[in-house]
Amino acid sequence: MNKPITIQRVSPLLHFGSWFCVIVLTSAAAVLAAPDAFGEQEPKQAPDPHAGSKFIPLDLRSVANVDPMAKEDPFGLGPEPPNRPYLWVEAETLNKQDGAFGPEARAGASGGQLLGKGFGAKPANWAEWYFDLPFQTEKGQLYLRAAREKQNPSAVLQVTLDGRNVCTFFIPLTGGPGDQEKDFGPELARAELGHIEMGRHVLRITTSNAGDDINLDGFWLSDDQQDFQNRIDDQRRVPPPARPHMLVYPFGPIQIHGVAFDLLDPAKNGGKGILVSGSAPAAPVPCAGVQGQHLQVLGAGITEDTEIEVTVAYNDGASQSQKIHLGTLFTRKPKQPVARFGLERWGYLASVSIQDKPLREIRFGKGSSRYVIVAATLESRPPVGR
Repeated sequence: MNKPITIQRVSPLLHFGSWFCVIVLTSAAAVLAAPDAFGEQEPKQAPDPHAGSKFIPLDLRSVANVDPMAKEDPFGLGPEPPNRPYLWVEAETLNKQDGAFGPEARAGASGGQLLGKGFGAKPANWAEWYFDLPFQTEKGQLYLRAAREKQNPSAVLQVTLDGRNVCTFFIPLTGGPGDQEKDFGPELARAELGHIEMGRHVLRITTSNAGDDINLDGFWLSDDQQDFQNRIDDQRRVPPPARPHMLVYPFGPIQIHGVAFDLLDPAKNGGKGILVSGSAPAAPVPCAGVQGQHLQVLGAGITEDTEIEVTVAYNDGASQSQKIHLGTLFTRKPKQPVARFGLERWGYLASVSIQDKPLREIRFGKGSSRYVIVAATLESRPPVGR
């Protein structure tokens, strides 16, 4: 802990370590998306505003107060039994494809868009999605939400997972292109995939024949059969599992959107791995004279916009306070699934500008709701554009 880390350019699609721990939280469906892949064979990489920055991860061992592995309710969510976890992926957030001219707007689709615009018109049109599955399955179920109004009576779709043939879907005409709920048919296409390891996967769908035109809204993965057709709410959004969902993180160094953190291993800290607080200020985080120009915080609140006062105390006796706002992992009806690379799996980033002089401690104050701090780090210089 408290050792400087220099960030070089790292691909957000490739940087992941091994998976070791689960945190039981209420979560949005974990959605992994990519830059615009329509008309391109490789996702574009956005410039990294933190390239060249130096980071000093803060040591949270003395303030961590919750064992993320424990079967308890540290977030005060109450006794409601857990829902079964699942993953939802929006089809238009694909990583690679050949056949579509772009995302297509359809009023009945989740978020108002789907993968269409010519997809399936020619044989061997295909699309790939990269995603991180935040749980392991033994009887993995794949559900496909799609609409078809023309061409072949049945579209034949070949599905591979990590390069392995897993199933074939035969999608009939559904009566419409996706402008209404009924256009997606009375039932979802479903296939059992069996055992799927937790972690990174690539799912690929390939059409078989000319005239297999299809509008793909997205797909679900779960470990059991669920009534996903009735999970679409009145605003055409796919809500997350209500409670609680397994969230996954790797112990040790990790980069999230170019910011380096060091996630605490609870097995090496008496079973305490994260800081949970809310109604009272948390214990101060000792800083031992380290310094930087930005404090980067990784965490989440119970409510949609949790406000926390952060106080930074310096060795010279000066201090400053600033309020930060953390998004939530706990919302029951979020906005349409957000295309962000796995960020929801650990929390949301919040940044505080501070003076570049030695620090004594950092205090996370009372929150407007209960909150969790997963990690914090000091950045050596302001990111480009700030």
